[in-house]
Order: sequence, then C-alpha cells, then structure tokens
Amino acid sequence: MRGYAASVPSLNLVEQGPGSTLIVMRGISTGYLRFDRSEIREMVGLYLDESLISAQLGDGAARLPDVRAIQRFRHLLEKKDDLASDMRRAVNDELQVKGQIRKTGNQWYFGMKVHAGVDKDSGLIHSVVVTAANVHDLTPAADLLHGDEEVVYGDAGYQGIAKRPEMAGKTAEFRVAMRPGKRRALPNTTDGRVKDLIETAKAHIRSKVEHPFRVIKQQFGFQKTRLRGLAKNRCKINVVAALANLFMARRQLLAAS
Repeated sequence: MRGYAASVPSLNLVEQGPGSTLIVMRGISTGYLRFDRSEIREMVGLYLDESLISAQLGDGAARLPDVRAIQRFRHLLEKKDDLASDMRRAVNDELQVKGQIRKTGNQWYFGMKVHAGVDKDSGLIHSVVVTAANVHDLTPAADLLHGDEEVVYGDAGYQGIAKRPEMAGKTAEFRVAMRPGKRRALPNTTDGRVKDLIETAKAHIRSKVEHPFRVIKQQFGFQKTRLRGLAKNRCKINVVAALANLFMARRQLLAAS
C-alpha cells in the first residue's frame, strides 16, 4: 500500500502511532484505520487553504460527516432542481457582488457547455447556465444577465446578441469580439490598427471570465464530466461555482473577519 501511495500524488499515508495509519486522499480522508481492529471511520478531510488539518485535530476536535452523509446530501441537491442554484445565489448574495448523450458501441459519452456570467471588477461568477453542447452560445445569453449591467463583453460566439428578441428593452451596451478571420483581415492602416487595439482592449476585459474556470478545474478538479445527464451536472456546476466564488474571495473574507 505504501508503494502504491508513493506513486499517486493525491494519496498519502500518515502514521498515527503503532498499528494506526491515516489514509488521506486530496479532499477525502478515510479517517483512522486500525490494523489491530476491524474499524474504519470514513471521514471527509478538512483543509485550510491547501493543507489537510484533519489529521492534526484529533478525535472530537472536528466532527466531519462521513462519505455516506455527503452522498445523501448530493442526491438531495439533484432531486431539488433549484437547491444547488439557490446555494450559489446565496453565496453570491453573501459576497455581494455542446454535446448530447450518445452511444458508441457499448460506451456512453456525455458532453455539455457551461455558460457563465462574471463580474469584471470582482471576477466572481454571478450566473451559470448549463446546456447540451449542441446549444448555441446565444440561446441562454439572456439568462446570464442580472439586469443591472451597463456594458456586456462577450467572445465572437455572441455576435448578433443585441438583435436577439429576448434582448429587447435591455439598456446594456454589448461589446462583442470580432470574428478571428475578420480581425486577421484588418488592413495595416491607421484605422485597421486602431480597430485591432480596440479588440485587444475588449479581450483583456472579457478574459476575466476565464479565471473562475481555472479555479473550477484546478482547485476543485472538475475537468471532465463524470456524471450522466444535465440535471446532475447542472447541480454540480452550481455548487462548484459557489465554492469557486468563496475561494476567490477568501482573502477579503478573512480580512473582514
């Protein structure tokens, strides 16, 4: 087991004394494993930033739920369609601030898109929409707006957003990136260079939406879909988006407390 753990970056064995070893995975701790007794207490690991502190707390210092309790809570979120969304909205309020299922042979594949609205000043996610990957970016665009925007930035996939019927009456100014082919064809003139600089400025602001996805993928490990169906993945994305906001605002929250 120790040889196997040495080859797995997220798996560690922590010696707790004679006959007692703590098996630790990134994000999950199975608790104390007593080799002299058939006793395994499954516990979720408690982290402070990137450091696991469950092993140092000892018995009674932190009563963490077992894996089965986490599973029951996950299933509750999946059954209550709006509960995960409400969780994300509650976190946001506190902070103030393409793909169908298909079968190839005997293997099923699932793809989806995550559309997110991000505040350009705080960098926090304020809205999330999950669709099948064959849904065009413009289709859920109206659901990404909270209504108080003055300027909305988007990549070239949102070309024509201002003409959509659901955008009628919106007072926000839409600044959408030029299509790459059209930008490459800009003439090497004063007017062409100015237009290219404008596109660069729009890209610098629009790129704010990419950082939360980096946090979701790297800090919380959501790099590929492991669940089938949009409902389960929508639930997971909303919860992870809430956690990502807390992670990105952690310094301000700690300073305020």
